[in-house]
Amino acid sequence: MFTRRGASRALAVTAGSILLGAVLTVPPAVAAPVPDSAASAATAGHRHPRVLDIISTETDMHAPATASPGPTTFRSMTTHEGSGWVGLARENPDGSATFLGGVVIHPGKPGLFSQTLQQGEYVLFDYLYTQGGAEPRQQRLTVRGPASGTSLKPTATVTSTEVAGAGPRFLVTGTLRAGQPFRFTNELPGQYNEAVLFPLNEGTSRAELRAFFEATDEGESPEPPFDTSAGLGCLPLSSGQTSVVQVPLQRGPHVVVTWVRDGEGRLLAARGQFEIVDVQ
Repeated sequence: MFTRRGASRALAVTAGSILLGAVLTVPPAVAAPVPDSAASAATAGHRHPRVLDIISTETDMHAPATASPGPTTFRSMTTHEGSGWVGLARENPDGSATFLGGVVIHPGKPGLFSQTLQQGEYVLFDYLYTQGGAEPRQQRLTVRGPASGTSLKPTATVTSTEVAGAGPRFLVTGTLRAGQPFRFTNELPGQYNEAVLFPLNEGTSRAELRAFFEATDEGESPEPPFDTSAGLGCLPLSSGQTSVVQVPLQRGPHVVVTWVRDGEGRLLAARGQFEIVDVQ
């Protein structure tokens, strides 16, 4: 089964160069036609012009080519387990790229993410097609026109930050609620990061999780204390960026995880960046 764990190991190696390579060189394009099977979802997007649909299938990605500035919500859905983790990025004047989030989703479990767009060029791209020699899937997004729109309203905030004397940590404020939006903010200096939530069995301890992440970081293949294929959450944000996401979380204990590695190649989770939370 395709797992978040395996994909993120590759992402940790490739993410820093994704947009500086094939993705940022993708030419402007006309949005691909939406398949008939997705017509109802696309129509819903037209009824709400500030909600833009991204539809992934086994063979293609259908995404908007244009948008207007301001707070914008992207609704992402997939019919294929091996596709559909679509992220947003912006090309900077110096040729670098800023990661602006996206959602980790699965078939039958769509998600939304909000981002405030500015005039200029962006790229929507599928993280699952940035590794293993896969042909990249991406769509250039041109933003122009008058600003308008509103963002999703979160019930909680998950912050990725550096805690003095402890290292990288997730801090959670507010209340994570099943099916409701939450804000993810990355405050780690010079480090992109993600926040993905996995259902956790009652009684799983922080010590068990730490041991698993440390062993994984050492190249071992320990039995995971949670289902690594069941994650839902926010794709990487560059340092200083924020996004609001809404994914179909269920009530109960979860663990907030990042599979991203730091500049020295170590899993941030092995350094203690994971957090047990209760989704209400």
